[in-house]
Amino acid sequence: MEMTLLLNATYEPLRVVHWQKAITLLWQGKVEVLEFYERDVRGVTISFKLPSVMRLLSFVKLRSQQHGVKFSRINIFTRDRYACQYCYKRFRTEDLTFDHVVPIAKGGRKTWENIV
Repeated sequence: MEMTLLLNATYEPLRVVHWQKAITLLWQGKVEVLEFYERDVRGVTISFKLPSVMRLLSFVKLRSQQHGVKFSRINIFTRDRYACQYCYKRFRTEDLTFDHVVPIAKGGRKTWENIV
């Protein structure tokens, strides 16, 4: 089933959660949904669009970066909603690449904040 990328209030990735946890956080009013899957989950009397990216409304301090979301191409693309950060058009995963905001040659690092 679908997984949801959970971002901190500052838009930094925290972790990936199952859709059930995502719906619970939404129902509790702790998150805002930034992006949805096309798919719905239905109950007896209610239907929800499945969230693909959510942001916490209050900041959560991490104990260490080990507990955060794995830095990967797919997680970068999910964070950026599969959109080019230069023209803002959406693309398929296989058509996307990522770029350093501050080039490595000028001291840029491979971090969530420096990759688009």
